[in-house]
Amino acid sequence: MYLARQELPFRGHAEDKDSANHGNYIEMITVLSKYDDTLANHLQKATVFSGLSNHIQNDLINGVATVLLNEIKKEIFQSAFVAIIIDETTDISAHSQLSTVIRLVSDNGEIQKRFLGFTDISKDRNANALADYVFHMMDEFNCGSKLVAQCYYEAAVMSGEFSG
Repeated sequence: MYLARQELPFRGHAEDKDSANHGNYIEMITVLSKYDDTLANHLQKATVFSGLSNHIQNDLINGVATVLLNEIKKEIFQSAFVAIIIDETTDISAHSQLSTVIRLVSDNGEIQKRFLGFTDISKDRNANALADYVFHMMDEFNCGSKLVAQCYYEAAVMSGEFSG
Protein backbone atom coordinates (compact mmCIF):
# COMPACT_ATOMS: atom_id res chain seq x y z
CA MET A 1 0.00 0.00 0.00
CA TYR A 2 2.89 2.34 0.74
CA LEU A 3 4.31 1.94 -2.76
CA ALA A 4 0.89 2.48 -4.34
CA ARG A 5 0.21 5.52 -2.16
CA GLN A 6 3.58 7.03 -3.11
CA GLU A 7 3.04 6.05 -6.78
CA LEU A 8 6.30 4.10 -6.81
CA PRO A 9 7.01 1.08 -9.03
CA PHE A 10 7.40 -2.27 -7.27
CA ARG A 11 10.23 -3.58 -9.38
CA GLY A 12 13.50 -2.25 -10.73
CA HIS A 13 15.18 -3.06 -14.00
CA ALA A 14 17.43 -5.75 -12.55
CA GLU A 15 16.65 -7.71 -9.42
CA ASP A 16 19.27 -10.44 -9.47
CA LYS A 17 21.52 -11.09 -6.49
CA ASP A 18 24.32 -8.86 -7.85
CA SER A 19 22.11 -5.80 -8.42
CA ALA A 20 22.81 -2.69 -6.39
CA ASN A 21 19.06 -1.91 -6.33
CA HIS A 22 16.54 -4.75 -6.21
CA GLY A 23 13.48 -2.58 -6.76
CA ASN A 24 11.31 -0.70 -4.27
CA TYR A 25 9.34 -3.71 -3.00
CA ILE A 26 12.34 -5.92 -2.19
CA GLU A 27 14.37 -3.01 -0.80
CA MET A 28 11.43 -1.97 1.42
CA ILE A 29 11.00 -5.55 2.71
CA THR A 30 14.74 -5.70 3.41
CA VAL A 31 14.59 -2.50 5.48
CA LEU A 32 11.49 -3.69 7.36
CA SER A 33 13.19 -7.01 8.15
CA LYS A 34 15.87 -5.10 10.08
CA TYR A 35 13.17 -3.96 12.53
CA ASP A 36 10.99 -7.09 12.54
CA ASP A 37 12.64 -10.29 13.77
CA THR A 38 9.81 -12.50 12.48
CA LEU A 39 10.15 -11.11 8.96
CA ALA A 40 13.96 -11.34 9.10
CA ASN A 41 13.75 -14.97 10.24
CA HIS A 42 11.27 -15.79 7.48
CA LEU A 43 13.46 -14.23 4.78
CA GLN A 44 16.55 -16.09 6.02
CA LYS A 45 14.89 -19.52 6.30
CA ALA A 46 12.35 -19.49 3.46
CA THR A 47 13.19 -22.03 0.79
CA VAL A 48 10.02 -22.18 -1.28
CA PHE A 49 7.96 -19.11 -0.39
CA SER A 50 9.76 -15.93 0.59
CA GLY A 51 7.11 -13.56 -0.74
CA LEU A 52 9.62 -11.72 -2.89
CA SER A 53 9.08 -13.34 -6.30
CA ASN A 54 7.83 -11.39 -9.28
CA HIS A 55 4.66 -13.55 -9.21
CA ILE A 56 3.91 -12.48 -5.64
CA GLN A 57 4.62 -8.87 -6.54
CA ASN A 58 2.23 -9.13 -9.49
CA ASP A 59 -0.45 -10.63 -7.21
CA LEU A 60 0.03 -7.75 -4.77
CA ILE A 61 -0.13 -5.17 -7.57
CA ASN A 62 -3.31 -6.76 -8.92
CA GLY A 63 -4.83 -6.84 -5.44
CA VAL A 64 -4.07 -3.18 -4.82
CA ALA A 65 -5.42 -2.29 -8.28
CA THR A 66 -8.67 -4.15 -7.57
CA VAL A 67 -9.15 -2.32 -4.26
CA LEU A 68 -8.41 1.05 -5.86
CA LEU A 69 -10.75 0.43 -8.82
CA ASN A 70 -13.54 -0.61 -6.44
CA GLU A 71 -13.05 2.65 -4.52
CA ILE A 72 -13.19 4.60 -7.77
CA LYS A 73 -16.42 2.80 -8.70
CA LYS A 74 -17.89 3.88 -5.34
CA GLU A 75 -16.85 7.49 -6.02
CA ILE A 76 -18.44 7.36 -9.47
CA PHE A 77 -21.63 5.89 -8.01
CA GLN A 78 -21.84 8.77 -5.51
CA SER A 79 -21.01 11.42 -8.11
CA ALA A 80 -23.66 13.28 -10.09
CA PHE A 81 -21.41 13.93 -13.11
CA VAL A 82 -18.40 12.28 -14.74
CA ALA A 83 -16.21 12.90 -17.77
CA ILE A 84 -13.99 10.37 -19.52
CA ILE A 85 -10.59 11.38 -20.88
CA ILE A 86 -8.80 9.11 -23.34
CA ASP A 87 -5.27 9.68 -24.61
CA GLU A 88 -3.24 7.52 -26.97
CA THR A 89 0.48 7.01 -26.89
CA THR A 90 2.96 4.55 -28.31
CA ASP A 91 5.26 2.88 -25.80
CA ILE A 92 8.92 1.97 -26.28
CA SER A 93 8.01 -1.41 -27.79
CA ALA A 94 5.83 0.30 -30.46
CA HIS A 95 2.55 -0.80 -28.84
CA SER A 96 -0.27 1.69 -29.03
CA GLN A 97 -1.87 2.30 -25.63
CA LEU A 98 -4.86 4.22 -24.38
CA SER A 99 -4.65 5.90 -21.01
CA THR A 100 -8.03 6.39 -19.38
CA VAL A 101 -8.92 8.99 -16.76
CA ILE A 102 -12.28 9.71 -15.18
CA ARG A 103 -13.07 13.17 -13.83
CA LEU A 104 -15.88 13.33 -11.31
CA VAL A 105 -17.53 15.71 -8.92
CA SER A 106 -17.03 14.57 -5.30
CA ASP A 107 -19.57 14.80 -2.47
CA ASN A 108 -18.18 18.18 -1.44
CA GLY A 109 -18.33 19.58 -4.98
CA GLU A 110 -14.64 19.24 -5.81
CA ILE A 111 -13.53 17.94 -9.19
CA GLN A 112 -11.39 14.80 -8.85
CA LYS A 113 -9.35 12.90 -11.46
CA ARG A 114 -8.93 9.14 -11.26
CA PHE A 115 -6.52 7.23 -13.50
CA LEU A 116 -8.07 3.92 -14.58
CA GLY A 117 -5.16 2.40 -16.45
CA PHE A 118 -3.53 1.68 -19.77
CA THR A 119 -5.06 -0.53 -22.46
CA ASP A 120 -3.12 -2.00 -25.38
CA ILE A 121 -4.96 -1.15 -28.60
CA SER A 122 -2.24 -2.06 -31.09
CA LYS A 123 -4.43 -4.57 -32.93
CA ASP A 124 -7.32 -2.22 -33.66
CA ARG A 125 -6.87 1.55 -33.78
CA ASN A 126 -9.93 2.64 -35.73
CA ALA A 127 -12.80 4.90 -34.65
CA ASN A 128 -15.20 1.98 -34.08
CA ALA A 129 -12.73 0.27 -31.73
CA LEU A 130 -12.29 3.53 -29.82
CA ALA A 131 -16.06 3.96 -29.49
CA ASP A 132 -16.43 0.34 -28.35
CA TYR A 133 -13.75 0.94 -25.72
CA VAL A 134 -15.51 4.07 -24.41
CA PHE A 135 -18.86 2.23 -24.24
CA HIS A 136 -17.16 -0.68 -22.44
CA MET A 137 -15.64 1.68 -19.85
CA MET A 138 -18.98 3.42 -19.32
CA ASP A 139 -20.61 0.03 -18.72
CA GLU A 140 -17.82 -1.26 -16.46
CA PHE A 141 -17.92 1.84 -14.28
CA ASN A 142 -21.68 2.28 -14.57
CA CYS A 143 -21.38 5.94 -15.52
CA GLY A 144 -23.24 6.23 -18.83
CA SER A 145 -26.14 8.21 -17.36
CA LYS A 146 -23.72 10.58 -15.57
CA LEU A 147 -21.41 11.22 -18.51
CA VAL A 148 -21.27 14.92 -19.37
CA ALA A 149 -18.02 15.11 -21.37
CA GLN A 150 -15.62 13.07 -23.45
CA CYS A 151 -12.06 14.18 -24.28
CA TYR A 152 -9.87 12.31 -26.72
CA TYR A 153 -6.54 14.18 -27.02
CA GLU A 154 -4.19 12.07 -29.20
CA ALA A 155 -6.83 9.34 -29.53
CA ALA A 156 -8.72 11.72 -31.84
CA VAL A 157 -5.69 11.75 -34.13
CA MET A 158 -5.67 7.96 -33.98
CA SER A 159 -9.27 7.80 -35.24
CA GLY A 160 -8.52 10.37 -37.92
CA GLU A 161 -5.78 8.15 -39.39
CA PHE A 162 -8.43 5.71 -40.54
CA SER A 163 -11.28 8.04 -41.42
CA GLY A 164 -9.25 10.44 -43.52
